Amino acid sequence: MTEIYDIIEEIKRLMAIKYPTAQAYVNICPLSYTRPAYLIRCPEFDLTDVNRSTVKISANLTIAYLTDADVSNLSSTALLSNVQETILSIFRDGYITIGNRKIKVKSSAGDIDYNEANIDLQFEYFDDRSDAVESTPMMSSIITKTKLN
Repeated sequence: MTEIYDIIEEIKRLMAIKYPTAQAYVNICPLSYTRPAYLIRCPEFDLTDVNRSTVKISANLTIAYLTDADVSNLSSTALLSNVQETILSIFRDGYITIGNRKIKVKSSAGDIDYNEANIDLQFEYFDDRSDAVESTPMMSSIITKTKLN
């Protein structure tokens, strides 16, 4: 099974390649964070039944990249646009690799705020249902008798 945590860890790994000095945060950013930094959030997650043993998972994640800011707490919009384009290039292939799986991803540019660039990621994949594992042992042998009249 592939968990959202696995996807977030892979995003962190890929981001560390492009931005090795940036601090990574997940879901919340502390008040005393250091820049540059990025925050990965999962604001939307959906699990849909497909059949007895399969579910469809759809998750929307957002990466908010916080660049260095001036004394007014503003960042260069040119720098933010460049960061946005660089992060989008990470997901240009349309999938990320998690273990032996390729998980489909759609990436799009979000808004650019005063000091952060946002990137939206949509993941969609099928996975095994955790409660579909059958624990009853299978029959090992069968004995039959045939009676002729």
